[in-house]
Amino acid sequence: MTAPAAHPPPARPPFEAAVVIRLPGQAPGRALRGRLKTARELRGGRQVWAVRVPTPHARHPEGELVSLIVERTDAGWCAVGGEALGHAIRIAEAIAAGAEVREPVGVQLMAVTAGLLALVQPEPGP
Repeated sequence: MTAPAAHPPPARPPFEAAVVIRLPGQAPGRALRGRLKTARELRGGRQVWAVRVPTPHARHPEGELVSLIVERTDAGWCAVGGEALGHAIRIAEAIAAGAEVREPVGVQLMAVTAGLLALVQPEPGP
């Protein structure tokens, strides 16, 4: 009898799967949890994911749609400081500081949502 063939790990979780994404600059116990909606491959093994993240006041029943650039590491999937994420962080910081932001409202909402979720998504303890 032959041993079963080893299958490589999937390139990404299946769509609609629950995902946990570590965020840059956050403590190891903090992560973003949501449901993977879409994924697109980038160069260098990175991907752009659209993830529905449950929030208390979301307009959509599954939560807010957050777009992140992620890469796989030994610790799992991690958001990386790509242009889209860095831009969202800068907008969120400007809004939090009370500065006038000349960006489309949708971009501002995405930035604020990403910033707030990074603050309020603790990973459950043991």
